[in-house]
Amino acid sequence: MRARNGQSIVELVLLLPLLMLILVGCIDLGRAFSVWVVLSNASREGARYAALTPYDVYGIETRAKADVEAEGLAGSVTVTVSMPYGCGPGNSVGVTAEYRLPLLTLFLFGGNPLTIRATTWMMIVGSCS
Repeated sequence: MRARNGQSIVELVLLLPLLMLILVGCIDLGRAFSVWVVLSNASREGARYAALTPYDVYGIETRAKADVEAEGLAGSVTVTVSMPYGCGPGNSVGVTAEYRLPLLTLFLFGGNPLTIRATTWMMIVGSCS
């Protein structure tokens, strides 16, 4: 009986690092998905505002960043506004929100933070003046 208890402890010690790595990986995956949802909502909010007022680029960026802050995402978010065909009605406007997420597994293995990006395109309905 005593030998089996010792065997169980050895098996636990051998498998515990693998189980912890799987747990931390699942936590990182959940955090990354949560950040992507926040960025997607922020880019959608910025694109909706841009569709109505395409001339206010600062306001578009501020609106998207405020949405990210309202969701509680700490850190710096980069917001980019793109109007490849101009800002006339009927053209497209795109808003991209980007965030660099430091992963928990980076503490174990090193590496760069994960860059998460969400882009939303909408049609401009407002005027450019």
